[in-house]
Parts: sequence; structure tokens; C-alpha cells
Amino acid sequence: MAGESPALRLLPLEKNPAPMAMALDEVLLENAAGGNPGLRFYQWARPTVSLGYFKPFSAAAGFRDLPVVRRPTGGDLLVHHHELTYALALPDRLVPTRAEELACLVHRVIAGWLNRQGVPTACQPTKGKLRVAEAPEGILCFLHPAAGDVLAGGFKVVGSAQRRRLGGLLQHGSILLKASEHAPWLKGIQDVCGAKLEVETLARELGDEIPRALNLKHGLVDWSEDEISRAARLVHGRYESADWNQRR
Repeated sequence: MAGESPALRLLPLEKNPAPMAMALDEVLLENAAGGNPGLRFYQWARPTVSLGYFKPFSAAAGFRDLPVVRRPTGGDLLVHHHELTYALALPDRLVPTRAEELACLVHRVIAGWLNRQGVPTACQPTKGKLRVAEAPEGILCFLHPAAGDVLAGGFKVVGSAQRRRLGGLLQHGSILLKASEHAPWLKGIQDVCGAKLEVETLARELGDEIPRALNLKHGLVDWSEDEISRAARLVHGRYESADWNQRR
């Protein structure tokens, strides 16, 4: 890479309604395409199903008691409840030649942090499939570990999905803290290891460790009024829209 890398913006931990969560992540991607990398951690204001960009809306048929939003990234269906979500957006020039390497790098950072908290983890060696009795077949992201995903107690507890667009890359990732009553087949870190993690500590420390692993300086910076306005337009024009969420 020629020249000095730009500093990565670390946004404050927050809790978002689903449409705003996705809109802010798209703003993060737009910023990255303009040369400004960003990282944020958040939780969801209420339990929500999210669908990968290419996933048919019919995949959410078994979760109609939950709101459904379509992500700008790929991947399978996710039930967001007791988890910490991150969004990392980088300009193309800061992304490894193989984008999968970025996912594996971030997963190694998270796995290392978990190991230091006494949570034994392993990384999935190749793409696989977990079989859990009574779980819906073929739709749940956390039953389909990709190479590099983080496992604990035989369950996938960290996974991610990506989207490359506009000269930048957005990586979404979920750290499953414990099972949701809306998806009891998926066990989180607390279920398999008994470890009850502090969300604020997890976000703060990973917010330091992930930029360091990327060799990027970083600093905590809040959203600007312009960014909030851009996100609000995306909420109303896209992520609250049935045309967007049910388009496939």
C-alpha cells in the first residue's frame, strides 16, 4: 500500500432498530468507499431476523412473529437477540487480496479474546454443516460454519458476511452470547461455556484489538449530523420498505 493508511473511525456502542442498524452500516460502507475506514459495535433494539442480500424472503416464513430486515451483505438468515454485532468497512486498498482473509483475521482476534476470558474456541477448518435436532434446515447462518468461523462447545458462536461495493468492503459479524427463545437450537457462549460476557467490555476491547490487527490507527468518533441524515434517508427509502425487504 502506497502512502500512510487513514485512521479508522471507531463509532460508539449503541442499540439500533433494525432499519437504522442496516442504514448506518451502509453509511459506513459509503465512507469506506471514499477512503475512510470505520468500525462499529451494536445491539438490536428488539429481536429481529435479518436476511442476506441474496436470500429469498420465504426463508423467514418460520419467524413471522419477528421483524425482518434485508442486510446489504450476503449470507444466510440470522436471528439477532442476545448477541453483539459488528460492522467493519474498509476501502478496497486496505482489503487483503482474498477478502476471506479479512474475515479470518477478525475471527482470530475475537477467538483470542475469548480464549483469554477462559472460553475455549476452535476455528472451523473448512466449510461445514452443523446438525441440530428440530432446527430449520438450510436457512440458518449459525448452522453453516464457513472456514475460519469460531466454534465453542461444538457450536458456531462467531460468523460474518461481506459485501463489496462502491470501492469498499463491508463485513458484518455476529458474536452469539446466548441462545434466544426465538432460535433455541443455536447455543451461544454462555450456554456452552457458562461465560457471561460484559457487552461494553467486549466492544471496547475488540474495538482496540481489531484495528491493531489491521495495522490501523484508530479513535472514537461519533456520527456526524450529515451521516445521521444520510442514514435516515436510507431507512425510509430502503430498509423500512417492503419492496426492499421482500424483493426476492
